[in-house]
Amino acid sequence: MSSLPKHLAQCQFCSDISQAVGESPIGTAGYYDYWLVVELPQPWSEIALDQNEALKPYLAAIKALVYEKGVKLRPLAIAPDPDYSQPDYTRVLFYRRPSELFSRYRREEYLIPNTELGNLASALLLEPEKLPNFKEYQQENHYSYDLLVCTHGNVDAACSRYGYPLYQNWRQQANSQVRVWRCSHFGGHRFAPTAISLPDGRYWGRLTPEAIDFITKQEGNLSDLKLYYRGWTGLDQWGQIAEREIWLNRGWDWLHYLKMGEVIEADQTNKNWARVRITYSSQDGSDRGSYEAKIEKTAELTTAGESGLPPHKSVVKQYQCLLA
Repeated sequence: MSSLPKHLAQCQFCSDISQAVGESPIGTAGYYDYWLVVELPQPWSEIALDQNEALKPYLAAIKALVYEKGVKLRPLAIAPDPDYSQPDYTRVLFYRRPSELFSRYRREEYLIPNTELGNLASALLLEPEKLPNFKEYQQENHYSYDLLVCTHGNVDAACSRYGYPLYQNWRQQANSQVRVWRCSHFGGHRFAPTAISLPDGRYWGRLTPEAIDFITKQEGNLSDLKLYYRGWTGLDQWGQIAEREIWLNRGWDWLHYLKMGEVIEADQTNKNWARVRITYSSQDGSDRGSYEAKIEKTAELTTAGESGLPPHKSVVKQYQCLLA
């Protein structure tokens, strides 16, 4: 493994090192069909939802969905907020992939008595026939976006150092269309400050206060995608790299297209290349088609996987994408 440059050897935060060496954030988002987002008071342990008493009886079964059955589920904690939250109740945001081709996850929102949280989670994930029992707790949601900013310093200091100031700024910019939450860790602290936008399911990193308009109003220079965009969670790593390239070519309208991805072939051993197909359709079906892309490794960078002194070194591959 190569060494970090001398001027980076004393950097404390992994995100500073990653940015200094020019690491691209694309292809570092998760790949999920379902999201379970639960209000949970701080402080959070490293695995935040494990500390919720109402969830504990169901955690083994929920984890089995992910680790044994391969269900693409992402649980997350969000901190209660005086403007959004209600004493003795827990807000639950549940998102599911609506179809094979899609652009946004389908959202369900509940405000549930604290003692009923585990039962609702079980109904959402394990016993869907019981969901009608919770109809009275379902909420109307008129927000276009929920922005989840990682401030989980218990996992990596970069997320609190850079995530919390961004959260404070964005929270002041929140309005009737956008809610902003403090969120538990979801990976990629070397791109801090980092955030997820839902229901579109996009990961973002190296964010600035101004980026909120880029994400929620679709304003700004589209070339900034290369600075901020980590990928769309409806696709795997290879698909995320290709999807960004298509977005840069198609413009902002691409956000509204239904899409799905498949890997045609890939270097499974070294992950140096892949060929992928992105199939798409406009909302009304009048514009359909597919792109094929060849993704190839262009370089390897030595960066930091975690914050601290000395830096925890990590080698990451960088890729280019060529659309057919």
